[in-house]
Amino acid sequence: MKPGDTVLVADGQYKGCTVTSLKATQDKPITLRAAGRNAELLPTTDRRDNRDTLYLDDCAYIVIDGFRSFRANRAAVRLEGSAHITVRNGVFGDNTNWGIFTGHCDDLLIETNECYGSVKEHGIYVGNSGDRPVIRGNRSHDNAGCGIHMNADLSCGGDGIISGALVEDNVVYKTVNGQDLKLTVFFPKIKKFDKAPLLVYIHGGGWSHGNRFVVEMSGGVDVVRQLNDAGVVCVSIEYRLINDKDIHAIDSESDCRDAIHFMVKNAARFGIDPDRIATMGGSAGGHLSLVTALGDDKDYPCDPDLAKFPGKVLAEVADFPLVSLVDPELFKGSNFKRPRPLQGLLGVPLAQHQDEAKKLSPLLLLKPSSPVIMIAHGDHDHVLNVSNAYALAKACKEKGVPVELLIVKNADHSFTGENIDPPLDEISRRSATFLLKHLLPGAK
Repeated sequence: MKPGDTVLVADGQYKGCTVTSLKATQDKPITLRAAGRNAELLPTTDRRDNRDTLYLDDCAYIVIDGFRSFRANRAAVRLEGSAHITVRNGVFGDNTNWGIFTGHCDDLLIETNECYGSVKEHGIYVGNSGDRPVIRGNRSHDNAGCGIHMNADLSCGGDGIISGALVEDNVVYKTVNGQDLKLTVFFPKIKKFDKAPLLVYIHGGGWSHGNRFVVEMSGGVDVVRQLNDAGVVCVSIEYRLINDKDIHAIDSESDCRDAIHFMVKNAARFGIDPDRIATMGGSAGGHLSLVTALGDDKDYPCDPDLAKFPGKVLAEVADFPLVSLVDPELFKGSNFKRPRPLQGLLGVPLAQHQDEAKKLSPLLLLKPSSPVIMIAHGDHDHVLNVSNAYALAKACKEKGVPVELLIVKNADHSFTGENIDPPLDEISRRSATFLLKHLLPGAK
């Protein structure tokens, strides 16, 4: 490999390895990137040192992106005596000591990884003398020790100090009844715009489950990568999940809108353009992102202080969404063929809350000035029938709203299934292409 190379690793299982003295440059890093979501690195028994599954020693300007590794003899990823190494979008679980372990490394970037289940110690351990590490937006949980642990340890050499460290928790954009709602920001590695376009990703999970880290384990992360590469700032948000008591879909929707309001309010801080925003989501997230793109702020119980900062949504990508809460024809062949799921969204039977149901029905929110829309849906979807996609595409054409419809053959919900056509990577590519087409023109 030489500086500037990108190595794409297909889904599959690969033996762990040791990489020594592999060095690139700031403007031409070497990137090792998982091409899909299941490129797994396995522990070994046949190396001189089998303790750590992936071991980088004396390396510089290397990006490790999107790999998974479990049950390491010691650490899933170890970095030693290296500089300017990025580890991002990985999933490292059930390792003996650590998910990610570093020593004597300067200018690290460890971001948007999930590290869990370390048997003896920590999820992420930045150790020994090393300066300017950035640990950002990681999910580290269920470890025997700390989620994130830093220890300069003078006895191991160096000055015994970790200086200039930045540990960024995810941004709290709103607090409701004592509950902090957070978002994770994915910044482009190379800044291309003073005021970058913004993508807001809204996770799925049946309105009652899921979190902002879903994007890292779904096709959404491939879209985020492609947009980041083009200079677009991306955020993945959390929202209040519905329950049987006092939180319903209208509350979830107001949170999605307030996440945009927060980003607009802090546009200078995040370097984004308030007039160049796109939304995206799948399933429940597809429904909420559609409502966010199409509805009017005044119809939802948004935070009044945040609502002073509206943004302009130019484009929306909805994967396998629900598009109406009031059209029973669209409930056939799906989870909504019985009334109970709808009552969960509204808190009461549909007949008692028609007005609110209409505000949560993308079909009824469309108008000629609505943003452009891309819809992708599996033709074998048993959770939310593909009729939702056809109905929304038809309504867009009738209203004069530009629309792109992608029907994925052989795909069930979440694009699961065998021999789906087009495959996941092509779906992500088309989604990214669609978003960039409408976000980049005029960006400065």
